[in-house]
Amino acid sequence: KITINIHPNSKNPRVENREDGSIHIYVASPAKEGRANREVVKKISEIYNIPKSSITLLHGEKSKSKVFEINI
Repeated sequence: KITINIHPNSKNPRVENREDGSIHIYVASPAKEGRANREVVKKISEIYNIPKSSITLLHGEKSKSKVFEINI
């Protein structure tokens, strides 16, 4: 399980690993109709080199702080 803070509608999409151990992902997609969530799942799959189908959103569907589970 990983906790990620997302920032939708970002003009500069990027991934930041902060000193406190938190992960912040900035995505260009808006937080409407799950678009930002889908983009975050895509980004996680690229980072960890795993299929998108292995990633499940557990908590925070409509929150900026989300908990994802990675099933390998």
